[in-house]
Amino acid sequence: MEKIKEEDKKESIRLLQVIANTGRKYKELICESYGVRSIAEFLAKSKSEETQEEVQILMDSLVHGNPKYQNQVYKGLIALLPCASPKAQQLSLQTLRTAQSIIGTTHPSIVDCVLKVLCTMHLEVQYEGFCFSAAIELIKDLVNYDVCQALLKGLVALLIPSVKETSKPQPKILNDSSVPQFTAHLPVFLQQAAAAKAIGVLARSNTSVAEELLHQRVVHSLMAAMGNTDHSNSQRQASLTLEYLVQMFPVVEEHVRRSMGEGLYQLFLSNAEDLYMKIDSIQADILAANKVNVSKGSAPRPAPRAPRPARSVVLQRRFPPQLELSPRRSRAREAGLRHLLPEGRYGRKGVTEPCGPSGGAGAAVQGARQAGPGVTLTATPPAPGGRLRGARGSCRLARTQ
Repeated sequence: MEKIKEEDKKESIRLLQVIANTGRKYKELICESYGVRSIAEFLAKSKSEETQEEVQILMDSLVHGNPKYQNQVYKGLIALLPCASPKAQQLSLQTLRTAQSIIGTTHPSIVDCVLKVLCTMHLEVQYEGFCFSAAIELIKDLVNYDVCQALLKGLVALLIPSVKETSKPQPKILNDSSVPQFTAHLPVFLQQAAAAKAIGVLARSNTSVAEELLHQRVVHSLMAAMGNTDHSNSQRQASLTLEYLVQMFPVVEEHVRRSMGEGLYQLFLSNAEDLYMKIDSIQADILAANKVNVSKGSAPRPAPRAPRPARSVVLQRRFPPQLELSPRRSRAREAGLRHLLPEGRYGRKGVTEPCGPSGGAGAAVQGARQAGPGVTLTATPPAPGGRLRGARGSCRLARTQ
């Protein structure tokens, strides 16, 4: 295969595409012939991007409609992530998203393989590269599976490189005086900056993920990355992510203000993106040695309510129909008369008499006292069995002969 021309290899891949598209039986035949391993190796070693894109189409075809060997294709795509070709990494990440949705379960090794993509020194991966975007999209999908906790924990851990990682010997090429002097920990710090950026993307896309990140002490780790004066992009990405968390969660704002101090905090609020250019060594040490621990009370800041439109309310006094007086009773009231109902039920015609000092039963009792012994007061109690509330009787004056 080493002596075969690149164009011939591309044509063989296209022929396999035609065979795979014929049906499930032929997809299984390709997989049973160790086709997945050979195709994956060819994708990692190919120097032609056009050929690599043809291989991606073939891998995508093998993962669809092939339940017997779809896990084999899925594992082959995961094995491609650590390869040295940035184009192969990008295509594998894109195809993994499709395979993950088809299979529905995750492989335990996918977390470490995806996180290792973030530490690559390829410019195609870092700084808004297509491969980095593909890795972020895959990570956003993986937080919906059972590896969410391990994935978030791994991202937060990348913000503070271990002593073992930072104490590795410097490569010989970096000791050469003819080349620019870079820090010996550049791969680790590239991973730190990529992790800070990925955490910011996840927090902005999902509030529940942001709350879970707070439980993983992400605020402490972000502030520590902001104090890394050896890598400005780590400081910048960590500062932008922390700015969003401060705006989103009041408890984060309180802890960050207390830890930074008022002067540094106001400098952070004024321009978080350029903070790394304005802080001195003492302020950087304050950030790197912070002890912030935000793990409880992480409720997000409520969204401001829109003001209600002003409404003019006109109050108009209305009487219910049953309280309105008939014309006859209205004229009687104006003339100083009262309308008495006869003994018994309502609804019968009564007699209109002059009103006493006050209306009602009290007026009847007062009139009986003034009338003398020849006048008796007869009161009719409410009908038995009626409701206590609203039950009424009648009151009538009668002169005895």
